[in-house]
Amino acid sequence: MKNLASGAAGMLALLGLGACATPGDGQFAIEHGTPVTPNVTLYEQSFACVSSLLAQAGRVRIAVGNVRDFTGKFSNEASQGGYQITQGGSLMVISALGKLDPRHVSVIERYDTAVPDMELTLSKAQLLRDEDKVRVPTAGQVVGSDYYIVGGITEANYNIQSGGAELAINGVGGGGRIFVMNIAADLRLVDTKTLEVVKTVSMQKQIQGYETKANIFRFFGTELVDFNAGNKQQEPIQLGVRSVLNAGTLELVSAAFNADFSPCRGTVEANFAAPPRAPIPETAGTAAPADRRTTS
Repeated sequence: MKNLASGAAGMLALLGLGACATPGDGQFAIEHGTPVTPNVTLYEQSFACVSSLLAQAGRVRIAVGNVRDFTGKFSNEASQGGYQITQGGSLMVISALGKLDPRHVSVIERYDTAVPDMELTLSKAQLLRDEDKVRVPTAGQVVGSDYYIVGGITEANYNIQSGGAELAINGVGGGGRIFVMNIAADLRLVDTKTLEVVKTVSMQKQIQGYETKANIFRFFGTELVDFNAGNKQQEPIQLGVRSVLNAGTLELVSAAFNADFSPCRGTVEANFAAPPRAPIPETAGTAAPADRRTTS
């Protein structure tokens, strides 16, 4: 056991020397990690399915207002202090709309208009130029929206269910536990001209996690050996928020087109498989909002 202890001390010494070593030019190597990838959810195929259903549809212009975090969840812990739920709900909804066919769903910017507001001010003062010409504002330069989406993230319920077990015999043991939480969002689609609330949705998602561990706590002669190993995995909470907002966005877009997108909803178990293309069903006695607004 003395050899074991001395070997461990030697390894630690080598690791310490490696941490202090620097390359010849005095620059530390930069760890690049994994490559950047698209941020996707299980709803990607549902977005593709909806785009295919819109093949015979008109065009709707949708803006996104404030989609706030209303949960009030806040942490003062040093390691994870700050808001526990993303404050970027509006940005997630805008990204979700951008996944649909732009020939049928046009996203109109209303969330951050600081740049166009500044340019409009400069144009009125004839201080803004396009190449060699002074830009003079004219009516109809800014495209109007047909609908806008607002709402918020309204629930974050931690540990709605948990359980586990541990067993140890003579200092050797292991165990595991599971836990479940959920998040929810409430969104609404509003007619821009009349301010009529066309549709409301309330969507929720459960987030599950698990943890397993094994340990050995034994004395070998005069030496104490404490060995621990385990595994912990949980779906990222903010990715769960994105999934909820994606699902809610699809429901509201279906109302904007007065269409039934239920074949595209799918289930997580079926991996949201997209069904064959089909025309958008027409509602008897009513005109689709897309046709009423814009057909180009």
